[in-house]
Amino acid sequence: GAQTVRTRDASGHEIIRHCQSAMSKKDLPAVSAVLDSAALAQLLTAVPPGDLARILLSLGVGKDAGTPAIQWVEPKTGPDTLIRLVSGAALPRTPGNPWAVRVRIDLGARPAIALEPAVYCPPQPSITGGETMSVGQVVVGPGDRMPAPGARIRMVAEVMVLESGAVAEVRLISGSGIRDIDDGFVEHLRSTVFLPALLEGMPVPGRYRNDGSSPRP
Repeated sequence: GAQTVRTRDASGHEIIRHCQSAMSKKDLPAVSAVLDSAALAQLLTAVPPGDLARILLSLGVGKDAGTPAIQWVEPKTGPDTLIRLVSGAALPRTPGNPWAVRVRIDLGARPAIALEPAVYCPPQPSITGGETMSVGQVVVGPGDRMPAPGARIRMVAEVMVLESGAVAEVRLISGSGIRDIDDGFVEHLRSTVFLPALLEGMPVPGRYRNDGSSPRP
């Protein structure tokens, strides 16, 4: 579901990210496809639950795969022993798109392990990296469609943003009908500085839509 993530940029400005689950629960893989769950459960029986009877970790791999990065989610931090156990049980993944899930563990005499969707924050314009779009003289050319008097023009575009925040591509989904305005809108988005998408805090390529419907990864 939707959730708000608050961070700060290098200048100390607060950044509010509107995030969502990276996938639906029905698309989650089996635990055995991600972890050697039987071996991990056996090792976890030796871990005294104490105040950590229920924990949530994130497990993520970049596009080059390799060893998954394991991080604490709930609580914010905990013993390194648990991180090492989960990391050692993580199955290797072939290189491809960045990927992540969350691992829920209930400790005790019979540990239970379950997967939850990772959190994905789509790209968004940086609060310090862009100018408002200005409209100067507009030329109406052949084939342009003039809107009806009083009609509201809704322009929608999708921007492919790299993990660096750079714009790779802008695709106009719904334009004004006037090429001069549409070209200016696309050019404005091309020059906008974006915050990259985040998958469990890991910068990844993502798609931004200015109408608030940015898709999942």
